[in-house]
Amino acid sequence: MSAKDRAKVGDVFWIVVENFYKPEGSHLVDKEYCVVSGTVSKLLTEWDEMVLTGPGPDGYNQMHYYKNKDIGKRVFRERREAALYARELTEKNDRVWADMMGEKPMRRTWEKYLEEDVNV
Repeated sequence: MSAKDRAKVGDVFWIVVENFYKPEGSHLVDKEYCVVSGTVSKLLTEWDEMVLTGPGPDGYNQMHYYKNKDIGKRVFRERREAALYARELTEKNDRVWADMMGEKPMRRTWEKYLEEDVNV
């Protein structure tokens, strides 16, 4: 990884997080994958990690730790790339739990980011 590709304090990244929520009228908790942004608030050079801070799906600030080598794999500079990763995780989950076990498919709150015009 070149020096220009490495995270710097203040950089904004997009990540995919698991969110557990209780649908109205249900007694069970459902899971979904959400795309959220985080700003690099600290670099942990000893472990080549970054600390991302930003609001989670519930609106409360969260901290996430990622390695620099995860940029482009689990941490993304573009929201659309994170949405593609969320789609991959959602489809994998649905293949097991919805298709094979008969549970309802996951909610897809990230789809709106795939519909954005990529030429803008």
